[in-house]
Amino acid sequence: MKLHPAIKLAEAVQRELQPFCSRIEIAGSIRRARPEVGDIDFVILAKSPADYLAIKERCKQKCRVITDGRQNFICAMKVKDGSEFQIDIFFAHSGVDDLLAPEPTNFGSLLLCRTGSKGHNIKIAQRAKDLGMHWNPYKGLFAGGMWELDGQESVYRGGQLIAGETEESIFKALGLECIAPALRETTYTPGPTAEQICAPETVHGSTPIAHTASVSAGAGHFNAVQGDAAQ
Repeated sequence: MKLHPAIKLAEAVQRELQPFCSRIEIAGSIRRARPEVGDIDFVILAKSPADYLAIKERCKQKCRVITDGRQNFICAMKVKDGSEFQIDIFFAHSGVDDLLAPEPTNFGSLLLCRTGSKGHNIKIAQRAKDLGMHWNPYKGLFAGGMWELDGQESVYRGGQLIAGETEESIFKALGLECIAPALRETTYTPGPTAEQICAPETVHGSTPIAHTASVSAGAGHFNAVQGDAAQ
């Protein structure tokens, strides 16, 4: 589907589901303004458990269910030409208000992940790993743990959740400016190192570390290109 009719369809679905949501954002290739759209992605924070179920029931009334999971709901909606168009809904949690182990909502991390592109997500995960952190797209960004080999796989153990509520908080923790969704079809050049981020002159100086990661043409740590990243 072309971008403009996909936006109109996504906004119509968004209006239908809005009464049940604390937050609802259109993600995926629509948010990245790709000219061709393969499906419609939503990231949703329901107002309550009852509203979470109501969202699913409302979709079931008008769509064919493909996947009915706890964190994601995928269905196919019939459009005017008689064909079906897929709608992918990803549910964020509202956070855990615990004095000893508080946990923010994962809405921002889910939005970052489901916006894509696939290549951009891979580079964000690698950036986190280069800094000794771990980005779990369905939870958020963890720091203070350690990467260890477990057989043939590298596994992150320990650590605390430091960012996830917003995309901006994740980019900032990684020492990067927030990348506009339309520029997330990217190649990648490493940003500041962990030592540079933790250096006293970086932390206490007059120039915030995030400003060292400009995305302007020819100067940034992310250089926008037309590539073959997943839609």
